[in-house]
Amino acid sequence: MATKSNRKKLLDSVAGSGFSRRGVIHEKEKKKLAVISHNTRKNKSKKVKKSLIKVTKRSLKKFLKLLDTVSGFFFLPVKRYRKTEQIQIRIIKKKYKKYKDPLSKICHHAKNLYNKANFEIRQRLFLHRKADGSLNKRYLPKYVFLYHLLKNEMVYKELPAQTAQQILKVVRQTWKGYFEAHEDYKERHDKYQGEPRIPGYKKKKDGEWLVVFTNQQCRVKNGCLIFPKRVNIPPIRTRIRGKINQVRILPRGNVYVCEIISEKNPKILGLDRKRVLGIDLGLNNTVTCVNNVGLKSGIIKGGVIKSINQFYNKLKARYQSIKDKQGIEGETKRLQKLRLKRNNRINNFFHQITRKLVNYCILGNFGKIVVGYNPGWKDKLNLGKRNNQNFVQVPFKKLIDLLKYKGRLVGIKVVMVEEWYTSKTSALDLEPIKKRKNYLGKRVHRGLFLTKNKVKINADVNAALNILRKNVGNEFIKHKKGLSCWLQPKIWRTYENLNLKKGKSNQLVVDSGVVNSPCPQSPKKRNEGMNSISGNYSAC
Repeated sequence: MATKSNRKKLLDSVAGSGFSRRGVIHEKEKKKLAVISHNTRKNKSKKVKKSLIKVTKRSLKKFLKLLDTVSGFFFLPVKRYRKTEQIQIRIIKKKYKKYKDPLSKICHHAKNLYNKANFEIRQRLFLHRKADGSLNKRYLPKYVFLYHLLKNEMVYKELPAQTAQQILKVVRQTWKGYFEAHEDYKERHDKYQGEPRIPGYKKKKDGEWLVVFTNQQCRVKNGCLIFPKRVNIPPIRTRIRGKINQVRILPRGNVYVCEIISEKNPKILGLDRKRVLGIDLGLNNTVTCVNNVGLKSGIIKGGVIKSINQFYNKLKARYQSIKDKQGIEGETKRLQKLRLKRNNRINNFFHQITRKLVNYCILGNFGKIVVGYNPGWKDKLNLGKRNNQNFVQVPFKKLIDLLKYKGRLVGIKVVMVEEWYTSKTSALDLEPIKKRKNYLGKRVHRGLFLTKNKVKINADVNAALNILRKNVGNEFIKHKKGLSCWLQPKIWRTYENLNLKKGKSNQLVVDSGVVNSPCPQSPKKRNEGMNSISGNYSAC
């Protein structure tokens, strides 16, 4: 059947040709009507087909989701890569009044809401403590209870709604973390230096605290981060494009740290997990790298960090003596500025180191990094007054966290291994890594290790080899992969660019001299014991 509009058009055309609507229609006009009705049926069938295709696509998506869940339940090998957080940090100095006034105001209001929510939680927990005798996690108020309790308070209304809700969630999360830490403390006392304390209050006068904005409040437009109009914060430049997850503003001394968080899909490069890079962390040599495939070992010197800390300690002692003579309490603005400069310089150097290591792993096809680290290794040090001060002031955990973060973006796995007794045992002699009365090798002096067969090797390279042995095993040393590469480590500089290519022996070579393979024989002057090397030690 033809549609009403098509019928009307046809009848009008017929009426215009001399026929009346009530009169008899000619055979040609009947044929036209039949063609129109056939076309309308055809169009209807096409629409039905399209709708069926849409339905099948939806059902297929649902089926694939169900298949993923079922395969995850039955432990089928389905690869999943989580999106990783990308954080850009912008430092805003308090001397800029257009930023200082709105930021100090909103951070102060956030502190007031934090203290109010903390007070309500403490009072309810303390009431139940009188009956039970101790704080109990089951009496911790839920977020919904806190929201309905405080949503009509003035401290809540002074902030944007979603920002206030995020603060309430953070307060509850701190209490939840306290209870988890307290339960863990009962089982393992050695892990903690003391019993965990309950969350306290922030400063009443001039106190500031964390402010959180959601992705519904902030947006990125034309390379600038735009805040909600209510808070009157000017736009901040950012390199992030697209959607953001969260924006955090942290008051830190004489600056505000703005953290812009977005999600980034990791670029999985398919690096070989059997090719492993071992790293030993230290003071004079910040990073010492070895590998299990026979490439040149490398060292990044620690003189930069030592000079930064030395300059900081010298000026800090001077400014503190002036402050004490003047009778000023607390930290002065000059000390805050000095501390900020020192932290920024160390962060910059650590970013350069981690970027260098990740680029080296990508070019060398290393899919795994093993780092030696001991929790609590800075406690009860006995390295001397000067070395204690230098070692304690180097944030090695921050370096490892940056390496994990950047490795996650390209699919490199970073593993932490305890490095107990790695500097005392001899890696080339395949000595077991454990505590012993007499070791096969010995450390002659700073930076030089002598093996059982009188072979001289860099002490940090020996430690890095032992760290690698803990994760990989002894096979790469038994097969004599890269002996002279370990005996002659190369100094890496953070400003040098890596340019790896295939050498004559199908091994990776670096044009800038960072890595050279195949490795040359070590000179006699540097290694006197190479002449007496037995069959266990041969050049690669």
